[in-house]
Formats: sequence, C-alpha cells, structure tokens
Amino acid sequence: MLEIEDLHAFYGRSHVVQGVSLRVEAGEGVGLVGHNGVGKTTTLKAIMGMGPRTAGRIAFAGRELRGPAHRRARLGLGFVPDAEAVFADMTVEENIRAAAMVHRNGDQQACLDAAYALFPMLEARRRQFAGTLSGGEQKALTLARGLALKPRLILVDEPSEGLMPRNVDVVAQALHTAPTAWTSSRPRTGWWAPT
Repeated sequence: MLEIEDLHAFYGRSHVVQGVSLRVEAGEGVGLVGHNGVGKTTTLKAIMGMGPRTAGRIAFAGRELRGPAHRRARLGLGFVPDAEAVFADMTVEENIRAAAMVHRNGDQQACLDAAYALFPMLEARRRQFAGTLSGGEQKALTLARGLALKPRLILVDEPSEGLMPRNVDVVAQALHTAPTAWTSSRPRTGWWAPT
C-alpha cells in the first residue's frame, strides 16, 4: 500500500527527516515510534504532501505521490492530525456528516452509525458542539471524521497522546476494527498509526 524510499524532509535549511525507508502492506498496522522532535509528525506530513520540502520516493497503491495533500486524499490516503482538529462551532454529528459528504451518493447515516459504534461516547454527545468536548472526545471525533472519509489507508499522528488510559483503549480498538467498520465502494485495505 505505502512504500517510502530514502525520504528526506526539510523546513527551510533544517534537514528534519533523514533517509527514512519503509513499507506498509495491505491490511497491516504499523507504528512509528520515537522521542519528541525526531520527525514522526514531519514524516507523516511529508507523506501527505502537507508542508515540508521533500526528497525521495513515496508511492501509494503502486502510484508515485506528487502534488498537494488534496490530490493524495483523492487517491484514498487519509490523515488524522495529532491536535484535536474539530469544527468547534458544529455539533458532533455535523462534524461527521461534513466528512461523509465528500462521497457522491454516500450514505451519511451509515458513516454516523459506524462512528457511533466505534466511539459510543460520541453518540451520547451527537448534538453537542464539538468545541465543548473534552480533549479525549475531540480526539475520538477527529478520528471518526477521518475514518468517515473512507480512506484506503489512514495516517494517524499521536493517536493516544493526552488520553486517559480507558480512552487509549477505545482508540486502539477503533483503529483495530475500523477497516471493517466502514463500507465503501473501494475496499479499506490498511491503516498506519504512528504512536
């Protein structure tokens, strides 16, 4: 699904990522582990085409990735950032529906049902403004929204940072079961969850 060869990423003259190579097979979950500041987030942003200048080869589903993030997303590559990135003035349900709307003839209710099955705490707060949720609930909503895009492969940055242990288990279970939770015209074939 994902193949990276000799990836380098730069912010200005700072050489942040130096020579990363890895493969993620279909159906495989892979974690990228390291101390703060070693370039995990930068690696994800480089794969997604979100910011740093890069060198090296990145291929997704056999196709070399070039261009901005929205083109990569159209190919089925999803990204969930480390910060809670919710639409604060929209309800939980509206946040999930907004993601589900990108699919022509998509079933928004099916996306909502799948999100609530993975994250039951969101269903109880479906009419609540997202900006009033706890940090853990916002992280769950960010992940649910990312999955509602039905990516073929999803990059998840810091899925457990700042979460209470019980919420870490909820997120881990959601990532484990997510490939079968959403139905799509194209198969969900894998995910990548850096920790």
